[in-house]
Order: sequence, then structure tokens, then C-alpha cells
Amino acid sequence: MMPPRVVWAMQAPTLLNRLRCRKWSLEVADFGDAENLAEAEQCELDQWDGRPDGVTHAIVCTPDQLARARRNLPDAKVLWAMHCAKSELLPPLFGVDGVLAFSHRVAFMQAGARGYRDERPIHVVVPWYELGPRWRHDADRAWALLNRPETRPRERTDSVLRLGRQSGVTTLFYGQGTKRGYLGAQEREELVRCSTAYVSPLPPYAGFGLSQHECFAAGVPVVATRWGDMPLEMPDEYGLSDDFPKLVERLRRLNVDPSEAERTSQVGLEFIRDKRRLRRTELDVERLLDTSR
Repeated sequence: MMPPRVVWAMQAPTLLNRLRCRKWSLEVADFGDAENLAEAEQCELDQWDGRPDGVTHAIVCTPDQLARARRNLPDAKVLWAMHCAKSELLPPLFGVDGVLAFSHRVAFMQAGARGYRDERPIHVVVPWYELGPRWRHDADRAWALLNRPETRPRERTDSVLRLGRQSGVTTLFYGQGTKRGYLGAQEREELVRCSTAYVSPLPPYAGFGLSQHECFAAGVPVVATRWGDMPLEMPDEYGLSDDFPKLVERLRRLNVDPSEAERTSQVGLEFIRDKRRLRRTELDVERLLDTSR
């Protein structure tokens, strides 16, 4: 039996790679707003062929994508993907059959913002990651990734730069729209294999943390706030903190103490092994499909 066809509007290409599983057949669709999305080249999903046959669900995150999905896939259930819990990104009141989040914290924040009168279901599908330890410590080489900073709050960009500056650790800042520009696959692989840490002071409304999880899975130490489900799932010994001075000190210590960095790396690997398994994603997908038909 073939799994259900699900068409996903191009929005976060590398996230889609982490949601592939045998429980659904994911296809990506360019609904007219992905022309300048640099990371689209990294998407490993098949392109939607434009035929509605057998498509059970469409997943969108903008009003334009919603309109195109309703027009091109009239029989499909349409879900609104919430990548974070910012109030201005909440789904519209009409035209959406359900909401999809990638962490339980974002789902809870959505429910609170929408109130009890909205009966549309909120589904949670937690992405999975391939465990591949290949990192080794390299002093004074921290890095951060933030694509299209012009679309994000200025304080988030400033906090990354400030953390590197106050710690005294050279921090390389990448992303589409930044001075160093889009981080290609080869350069990213070099940073994953050999660096001090990945720096990411995410805001409280942040969602799932794709790059952060990919670093955990590769063994790269992550200096970050406790975003998404981290307060519930990541052991305190890892060193995530909502206190900025503590993050500064954390980066300093990881820079000068390779043994501490190695211990941190191992905790991150164990977290991926125990909490971000493919089977968990498959169960989440099964629940989503069963309750949104």
C-alpha cells in the first residue's frame, strides 16, 4: 500500500529533509514564492508534478500558499505550518483545516494565543536527525547561521554578534543576506568537522531549531538559550541557559577546555539518539494523518 501523498509548499527546504519517512510521501511545491530561497538547492524531496491525484494533505505557511493550495488541491486537507510562536504568524481564521508545529512548546503557545473557541486541531511532528559524530575541537572558531536576517527581529542578530564579541571568541556569522553570505554545503561540512561551537541565542518563541539539532547530531557543541522543547528534554548538564552572561562564559569555557567541549558533544549525541529518532517522527506522522483525514 502506497503512503499518502502530501504536498508541502517550499518554505524551509532542509527541514523537509528531516521529515521524510515511510508513513507519508512528501513532495515539495513552489507556489510562486521560492524563487530567491537560496537553501532550496538542498531540498532532497521530489518536486510535485502538479497533479492532485491521491494528494491527501497540503502544508502551507503564507496566505498566498494557502490560496494556491485551495485552488490546485481542492480535495486535500490544508494544514498551516507554524515554524515559531510569533503572534503575527498565527494561521488565518478561515481556510485552514489544522495547524502543524514542530515542538510541543510552540503548539502550547499557539493554543493559548488562539483561545478556546478555535477547534481546529494542532498537530506536532518532531523532526528526526541522522546521528553522525564527526566533530573535533578547534579553538577560536565558533560560528552562527541566520538566513535572511532582514525578516527577523534585529535583537536576534545583535545577540549573536554580542555573544561572540563579549566572549572574545572569533565567531563567524553566515546566512543568506549576511556579509559572509549563504553557507554552502562544503563550507558547512568543514565547520561541522572542526570548530569550537555553534552559537544560537534563540528567542523564547522559537520553534524547533533545525541547525542546532543538526549540530547536536554531528557532535558540535551548541551555546544557546533553552528554546522549543529544550527545557523539558535536554539535560541541564548540557549548559543551555536563558541568562546571557552565562552563555558568554559557556562559550569561553568551551573555547579553552577541549575536554569540556568533548563532554558537551557527547551529551548532544545522546540526546539525538534518545529523543530525535526516526520512529518518533513516524508515530507523529501517523497521528497527524489519522486525525486529519
